Amino acid sequence: MALRATVVLLSTQGQSAAIIAATLGLTARTVYECCRRWRQHGLLGLSDAPRSGRPRQVEATYLRLLLRTAESDPRQLNFAFTRWTRARLAEYLRQRTGVDVSPEWVGHLLRQHGYVWRRAKPSLRFPRGNRADLGARLPAEAIGYRRVRAGSDKSA
Repeated sequence: MALRATVVLLSTQGQSAAIIAATLGLTARTVYECCRRWRQHGLLGLSDAPRSGRPRQVEATYLRLLLRTAESDPRQLNFAFTRWTRARLAEYLRQRTGVDVSPEWVGHLLRQHGYVWRRAKPSLRFPRGNRADLGARLPAEAIGYRRVRAGSDKSA
């Protein structure tokens, strides 16, 4: 909108379409179109037209719930499992909000907000060969989605 307003302002000051286009890095056709929209619709003509495409499914409330849920311990919500997966988060949020989002998109949203999947690291205390009860013996903080701060070591 600001660019179109600048075009109209320069045009009302007597600048030619060619000069406005060269100054702002536009084509003369774009300058003429901005001026036409201004004449026909006034200030509303300078605003963005509606975009085509599918409407968003994930709104701010869904995203807040996703991030808060990823930080929580599933056992506190009466689940038998000890860590969230993308599929479990997607299903839980579908039941809570009615918004059906794929597990892959849930993972994408989490990565966008700095969350990474963190697996338990094998140690001498928990040998690699005996993982049957590993999840039950590790604290909840050791596995699952955790937020990583920018610049920190992501391998942790």
